[in-house]
Amino acid sequence: MVTTVPKLVQAAMSALGDYWTVMLARLLFGEKGAGWTAFSLLCSWFLHYTASRTLTNVAEQSITAAALYLYPWGGQKQPSTSWRYMWLVGLACMIRPTAAIMWLPLLLLHLVRGVHSKGFLVRRLIFTGAACLTFQLLVDRWFYGYFLVTPLNFLKMNLFMDIGAHYGANPWHWYFTVGLPAVLGLQMVPFFLGIRANRCRLLVGVIIWHMLTLSLVSHKEFRFLLPILPLAMCVCGAGMARLPKLYAMILAAVLTIGFFPPALYFGSVHQRGQVDVMKHIANVSAHHNDPSVFFLMPCHSTPYFSHVHRRIKMLFLTCEPNFKGVQNYEDEAERFFKDPEMGISQLVEYGFPKYMVFYDILYKHLLKFVVDNDYFYKVSFRNTHISMDGVGKEVWFYERMDI
Repeated sequence: MVTTVPKLVQAAMSALGDYWTVMLARLLFGEKGAGWTAFSLLCSWFLHYTASRTLTNVAEQSITAAALYLYPWGGQKQPSTSWRYMWLVGLACMIRPTAAIMWLPLLLLHLVRGVHSKGFLVRRLIFTGAACLTFQLLVDRWFYGYFLVTPLNFLKMNLFMDIGAHYGANPWHWYFTVGLPAVLGLQMVPFFLGIRANRCRLLVGVIIWHMLTLSLVSHKEFRFLLPILPLAMCVCGAGMARLPKLYAMILAAVLTIGFFPPALYFGSVHQRGQVDVMKHIANVSAHHNDPSVFFLMPCHSTPYFSHVHRRIKMLFLTCEPNFKGVQNYEDEAERFFKDPEMGISQLVEYGFPKYMVFYDILYKHLLKFVVDNDYFYKVSFRNTHISMDGVGKEVWFYERMDI
């Protein structure tokens, strides 16, 4: 129940985001464009993969879709409430400060094109921004126990200190050559067709601006593109609407067939062992008093207490970034995998755990330890078909026998 309800809530938010995306397409491209945008959403393997995942990026995407619909796009009459989308922009920025990247050009364009006086819009922008920031300050004060401007801290850590590079760095063009093509997949075809539509120029411009700005930071991830997916889906819908009916139906058939392999594999097969092992731990730990688990895996490989909900001690290898600028810095996980035999001997200073969880590729390094200390193989979980970056094909679960 506790693990399922958050996913259902997130799925409901994603569904609302899809609804507002279709409404935006109807506003910009009419019924035909809206219909093809709905089809594009249904055929997006990446949205299928992320829609129910409790990531802040997914919530940001849903809120952004609603704000985009409320945004006063050029050529339409602007009512006196046209500035109210700013509240949703503020909410998105509170969740993830990077939401401001996409909205900066749209806010400036609103100030230039707005039928209201620029002073009126600036006052509304300052008011909503100050209200959202004040609310965020109070919430952070409640949780941290002291006042902290988290957006500034976020900017300091991720832009000026670039701590994300500790988790991997990519070339500046990654979002253009790898990120967006992988996220859209076969939908790159209707996306390129939609670029030619006059009404898509602003949408494409915002997408390019967003990716260029994110490219300034060395650490890049596919999920960082989620906020621009509503715009990308609208462009895809416009591209499909431009095609003659026969060609559109042929392309739709290709997109439908191409949707299933990645959606089913990444949604049901790839890296599922990391989740399945947590369900197993929740079950077996109910039969032992004060059990403990060591996760000898790259950090963040598995969920944690969100999937266990037992009184159980769990220890995983940490991977804090280099906050203090130490030369030749290595986190705990890096030190462990450089010499697993030495690493496990240091970890047992905390005591011998009842259970150990690790990938199959680590077994040869732990063989002597598990034999000498009465650990026995209990079960394994299929995880992935390709081993890379310290992630194995199977997740192994070992239990120490009571002497």
